[in-house]
Amino acid sequence: MKKEKVVLVDSKDGGHHSTYIMAYAEALLELGNTVLIFYPVIEIFGELKKKYGDKIKTIEIQKIERQNPWNSFHFLNILSLWINIKRESKKIMGRKNPDLVFFLYLDYFLSKRIGSWVLDLFFDIKWSGLFFARDINMEGNMDRMIGSKYCKFIGILEEKNNTTALLSKKFNKKTYVFPEITNEDKAINIETKNRINKLSHGRIVVSLLGNIAERKGIDVFSKLIGKIDSKKYFFIIAGESPKNSSDKKMSDIIDKIKKEKNENLLLITDRVPDGPHFNTLVQCSNIIFAVYENFVQSSNIMTKAALFKKYIIVADNYFMAEKVKQYSLGVAVMEKDVNQCMKAIENLSNNKDLDGNIIQPRFNEYFANHSKEKLKEIFSEIEI
Repeated sequence: MKKEKVVLVDSKDGGHHSTYIMAYAEALLELGNTVLIFYPVIEIFGELKKKYGDKIKTIEIQKIERQNPWNSFHFLNILSLWINIKRESKKIMGRKNPDLVFFLYLDYFLSKRIGSWVLDLFFDIKWSGLFFARDINMEGNMDRMIGSKYCKFIGILEEKNNTTALLSKKFNKKTYVFPEITNEDKAINIETKNRINKLSHGRIVVSLLGNIAERKGIDVFSKLIGKIDSKKYFFIIAGESPKNSSDKKMSDIIDKIKKEKNENLLLITDRVPDGPHFNTLVQCSNIIFAVYENFVQSSNIMTKAALFKKYIIVADNYFMAEKVKQYSLGVAVMEKDVNQCMKAIENLSNNKDLDGNIIQPRFNEYFANHSKEKLKEIFSEIEI
């Protein structure tokens, strides 16, 4: 894809959304494309606009949350959104249709009530998108829209169980595996670094980062803080936590952690934006705790850990564990097993796995497969 007119669409801000849309826009611009972006917060593209001028344009879009794809009201919202994207794109880019509309979180823009022939009536522009579904092969009715004659290819984030071949055969469309990219800024936030250094006093730092949620293993992590040697280990919990009573169980866990006033813990319950602040937290860590519960997908926290050459602990028997074992990025433990998590931390502190064997991590190899350069490489291969 070079010298094309490409529209990027995402209707949710924060988390990986801002990281992805910035990286995808930059990759396409570097390849010589003209890019129009639909996104809820357009101020974040200021630097790209300075660098690329008229090659990039932005339109503010209303945030939408993922809803039941069978919901009738949702179906009307989705169809209206596609129609508006077509109308605004043609208005900005001229009378001709853009060469491609790419949805960065395709799941949010699908409805099982919209057949491909209906979509084709209202949206006669070539399109594609990145599909995040937990198990793409189980989405039995997604082909109602993916079957559109204007859908040119399918993007997924992980190759497992021969997914690309199965999808290509099912829809007769090429399937590309996109990298699990992350913000690669290595700039240090001095204030954050100094704060951690002052509090940790040279101890081994173990961190749980990103939005604080029960599925992130926060309950097990909080138990580790009071159980492991506080003279040797320091813990960081950093990320936005539920406000008020929106998630009572999580609020209770956070309140309990606060009341314990552990000397070996830094607790940050506000949103940590991706970039220098978040990346400094990773750089100041020795081990990243990512023992997510019942989480079958990949996560760009693995890319972040590999970029900064930090060991990672994940839940066993899931996709992330497969990659950790394949590239020797750390260890996989059983969910909710506090004692095994303790052993993992202690062994990783000595560059050993759970069996006591020396780990020879392949951080650089994993990162290369999930870098922004890899993203550019994939886009350069795509023909529309």
